[in-house]
Amino acid sequence: MFSIRQYEPDQDLLRLHQLLTAVEAHDQDGEEVSEEALRQQLTWNNYDPRLDSWVIEDPDKLGELIGYASVAGRAGGRCTVYTAVHPDWRRRGLGTRLLDQALERGKETGADHFIVYANAQNDSAIAFLRRRGYEPVGASWILSASAAQAFAEPVWPPGFRVHSFAEVEDFAILAEISNRSYGDMWGHSQNEQPATPEGISEMGPAYWPPESVFLAFAPDGDAVGLCLGIPGESVNVIDSPGVAPEYRHLELQRPLLLTVARHLQSEQPKDIQLLSYGDDAQTISIYQDIGFCLDAHYIAYHGELEEKVQGTIKDSVQVH
Repeated sequence: MFSIRQYEPDQDLLRLHQLLTAVEAHDQDGEEVSEEALRQQLTWNNYDPRLDSWVIEDPDKLGELIGYASVAGRAGGRCTVYTAVHPDWRRRGLGTRLLDQALERGKETGADHFIVYANAQNDSAIAFLRRRGYEPVGASWILSASAAQAFAEPVWPPGFRVHSFAEVEDFAILAEISNRSYGDMWGHSQNEQPATPEGISEMGPAYWPPESVFLAFAPDGDAVGLCLGIPGESVNVIDSPGVAPEYRHLELQRPLLLTVARHLQSEQPKDIQLLSYGDDAQTISIYQDIGFCLDAHYIAYHGELEEKVQGTIKDSVQVH
């Protein structure tokens, strides 16, 4: 009755937007499901939408989508998967079929394990994952602040200073501190494969805008933290303030985040979306104290691709 076919962006993107909008309206997970976001996904690294995504159509309404899945490769043998089923079509095994399809594709690309994010408020999702033996390995958070939010002047510990990457202009320093800051934090690419100066340079200013990437330096001149700001068309984005483990007790995330937020707002006053991967609740409380509101919290679970995965996913859980 139901058949899975490859996703065709030219004909399916707007239909997918309608499906995911319905899913988000029901689940209230804080997912970004705009048409703009779906078009941006088409440019992801290690992702071919025509090979790595699938859809299921309503058998009674040709062209109307009721299910979707995708898989994106990551370094270090890891892949991330996402599946979604329309609320009216859940509990029919569609999520299982979509997930199996995505994980099979993950194996074909050489991945040997995958990551699943469950909304922290979804008790049934968490129970589903724990029953299958998946272990929590980290968390991700989405926070936001309005364009009208006034951010305090950052206060640094004595001797510490901050510089934009436009002032530093050294990819070796940027790679080294990104590895130190994010290497032990699940959800960052540096957790899977160390960044290199060449790799960061190749990503270019679209991802590392020199004027809105800021690095923190200790009194001895050692780089000890960084924070990335990305000016956007509709919202500005801040990607995970990061601090080397031996300096985290100083809560340098606070002045780093304030520095980037104030810079972005001075250049283009817009709402800000703050993305956080691997931070603990204590760090998130720093961001909230600054003026950011928590929109979503996901728990990351890990699974091996050698194991056969069974059960519904977006029927009861969110998968990324």
